[in-house]
Amino acid sequence: MTQEILPPLPENGRDPHRELSGSAPQSDFAFDFENLPPALEFTPVLRKRKRSNGLTPDRQRIFIAYLAANGSVDMSAKAIGASDTALYQLKRAEGADSFSAAWDNAIEMGAGRVRDMLMDHAIHGVPETVMKDGAIILERRKYNTRAMMWIVQQRFPEQYGGALKLSDRPASSLPHGLKKLKEEWQEEWRKQWEAKHLGRATEEETNAALIKKLKILHARHQQTAYFEYLDDPAKQAAIDVLYGAKDWEDIRARAEAHAAEETRQVEARERNRLWREGLG
Repeated sequence: MTQEILPPLPENGRDPHRELSGSAPQSDFAFDFENLPPALEFTPVLRKRKRSNGLTPDRQRIFIAYLAANGSVDMSAKAIGASDTALYQLKRAEGADSFSAAWDNAIEMGAGRVRDMLMDHAIHGVPETVMKDGAIILERRKYNTRAMMWIVQQRFPEQYGGALKLSDRPASSLPHGLKKLKEEWQEEWRKQWEAKHLGRATEEETNAALIKKLKILHARHQQTAYFEYLDDPAKQAAIDVLYGAKDWEDIRARAEAHAAEETRQVEARERNRLWREGLG
């Protein structure tokens, strides 16, 4: 992979595009502390003793905003002139549930920024300085192939997870993508095992079987529905008026066939009974 040659650094050696978000002074910070994003909104923890340099509601909001930007408790605490110990004590204080939830959401946002930064470094590389005679003459981008491989394995575990040494590894160390696949496979295997060993059918299969059975019963009912009216011309005429003209000769033929089949089944059952008694 070719390396891109970057333009020379500014004369003062400071590249504003390479500064990490959240490390800038408060005056350059982008968050509106008065209107935090919905995920960071919280009810400030009320303090029993009000001090001018205490963790006031405004300082709590500023801390949460910084935490979402840089993901560092220590850095965010220093940004508001407090210690991380004091912030952790505040998180554990009574009535701090809302503040604690906002804290956790801010950490998630910070983790998202780390992910985005890693993706950016994997795609665009990391600036590397080249010096000559003690002076920086240019920068070039150095690509981190290990980061690329890690992202690909996480994003496409089915295709590229084979290179991971998964044997003898605890489940907690598996990549997130593989964990999701494992859960899906376990659910699939569970359903297959239940269907095989417990005879359980899915809801769709059960419904389909019921519908099929109802159709068979309906067809049988239709075949025998008018048999009882074959010897009653008045009722036949009424049925013809209500449901349309019927082919009563065809119905009579089906009735005779049905009766013959029932007679055959009765005779077969009787023969089986006599055969069993003879064996006894």
